[in-house]
Amino acid sequence: MNRFPTEFEDLLNNQGKAILKNGYAPEDKNDRKRTPIDVLSHVIDTGKAMDCVNILQKTFYKSMKPISSKIDTRELTGMRKNYSERLSKNLRMKTLEIGSSKSKSYELAKSCGLMDMLNSESLKIFGEKVANTPFGSAENNQIICYQHGDYVSPHNDHHPENPNVRNGYFDIHIMFSNPHVQHQLLVYEKKGFLNGTYNIASPAAIAVYRLPFWHYTTPMLGKKGYEDQARRWLLLRSFEMGPVSKKTK
Repeated sequence: MNRFPTEFEDLLNNQGKAILKNGYAPEDKNDRKRTPIDVLSHVIDTGKAMDCVNILQKTFYKSMKPISSKIDTRELTGMRKNYSERLSKNLRMKTLEIGSSKSKSYELAKSCGLMDMLNSESLKIFGEKVANTPFGSAENNQIICYQHGDYVSPHNDHHPENPNVRNGYFDIHIMFSNPHVQHQLLVYEKKGFLNGTYNIASPAAIAVYRLPFWHYTTPMLGKKGYEDQARRWLLLRSFEMGPVSKKTK
């Protein structure tokens, strides 16, 4: 496979296709109510996942922008009261927003088939099956690459200034790791504590987020001796909330 398939469904193995056809039942339905996230690690075909890693590295890596936001020392030196500390969102990663149809990033995504796959109906349906609710319009597309030591600090992805998503929205994360990745965790809010975890360093996984909620990613670690070659890729597509069905009286 030298380009992304037109339909997201074609990346899935039999287990993933069964979810697309029959729906998704989480192991703990009560847990879903408390923490609005599902991570599925065994639904993408292994061989195709490695092809995706190669396509992403070849097509996008050199065009991606490194971004970082260090801890502001004033968040410590400016404290005047015990236990009043507050930490702004800080991070380190490489990223690329897929912009308008006239942008270079869009042209790259179109050239390798990624844009068609992200726009495919089967991707949206898969997210709706996992979230068990309809999605609205697509909001944005982004590619993220984590390298050795890259991370995102605690944040909640709440956007109260944006009318279309201020009451919540959905993210679908399609994730791929090359063989040199050793470890990275997603830590999320569970029962009021930041102690829920998912291993997101698997070769391939899909996550469906019902945002906003508190979460962060630990520093990505490469395998010893291969730290500079380790890459974890994340393809992100966001959706507005879908229409809420009215119950009949």
